[in-house]
Amino acid sequence: MSSSGTIKAEDGKLSFSGCREVLIAVCAGTDYSPDADQDFRDPSMVPLTVTRAKTAAAAKVSGAALLATHVVDYQRLYDRFSIDLGRSSAVQRSLDSWSRIAVRYTDASTPDPELEAAYVQYGRYLTITGSRDWLPMNLQGLWIHNNTPDWYADYHTDINVQMNYWLADPAGLGDNAEELARYCRSQLPVWTDVTKRLFNSPDNRFRNSTGEVAGWAVAFSTNIYGGSGWAWHPSGNAWLCATLWRHYEYTQDREYLETIYPVVKGAAEFWKARLITTEVTDADGSSREVLVDDTSWSPEHGPDGKGNTLPKAWSAKGSVTGIGARGGFTVDFSWRDGRATTVTVRSVGGTETELRAGKFRKKISLKPGASVKIDVS
Repeated sequence: MSSSGTIKAEDGKLSFSGCREVLIAVCAGTDYSPDADQDFRDPSMVPLTVTRAKTAAAAKVSGAALLATHVVDYQRLYDRFSIDLGRSSAVQRSLDSWSRIAVRYTDASTPDPELEAAYVQYGRYLTITGSRDWLPMNLQGLWIHNNTPDWYADYHTDINVQMNYWLADPAGLGDNAEELARYCRSQLPVWTDVTKRLFNSPDNRFRNSTGEVAGWAVAFSTNIYGGSGWAWHPSGNAWLCATLWRHYEYTQDREYLETIYPVVKGAAEFWKARLITTEVTDADGSSREVLVDDTSWSPEHGPDGKGNTLPKAWSAKGSVTGIGARGGFTVDFSWRDGRATTVTVRSVGGTETELRAGKFRKKISLKPGASVKIDVS
């Protein structure tokens, strides 16, 4: 499109003559629908018709107006957040981006504050541009250079798709986190059906040894049409729900919580049917029964085994932070030799709760934002 000169289409080629500027509108259309009952296809939508309508609408607007609209739309999200980590050196500033990244990689002890701040903003750019209008970001997002991308540009639940959204809420892009929740809600009927029919198949090395199955699970690889591939990933549903719950922790949006409740409930039902009982021996020689995961695989690390939770290197002692607890609390705790030693309870809105660790019991009252550290050893 051009307001001056001529444009011709001949023999599969476009030629421009006497044009002061040329506007090229590239549009795409799909009949995808986030509705499992329609097999994720909307029969009323014709992709070519959708594409032509978009192109015709864009052709009626000047390039300057399209750019201005884009900038306003982008800045509406981008300007919600700023970051200042300090000033980089003159030498660092003089380098091109590629050299600057290479120096930062080879000299990990020397910070480059402005580069690191730009890296955060680059992640925000990817989120703003890649997570809009129903579908979440896949492995390569929108930036695919061919029709045969690695791993089919699908959604890997171990833990790539979840990692795509770790930045969203802390960086002021909670609106863009909604796409992952919408995707999970739309896939829930299929995931539930496939889990019921196939999870305990003899071909699944992670099947429940009890023969019971409930709720839903996912494979390592999923796609927008209900497809699953590679192998079952039992903990994938928990990781997805942890990501959805994290968004609620930031927003405290009860309506959103209601929309993800069926997804979280189904995952909880799956784990209620999956957990098995085993006996462990504590440091003092006493034995007790605990619930552990059935045969599973620690993604990207392995090996297969029952009770895969934390690495064995952490079994003697360790700590974990930020565990969400019902009622509006988070919990940090440390352990040694299989027993909790210290627990920190922090209010994120809750006021009354009870801490239980083995035989230890203590009722806690906190003001929102307050915390208390308790020795439970």
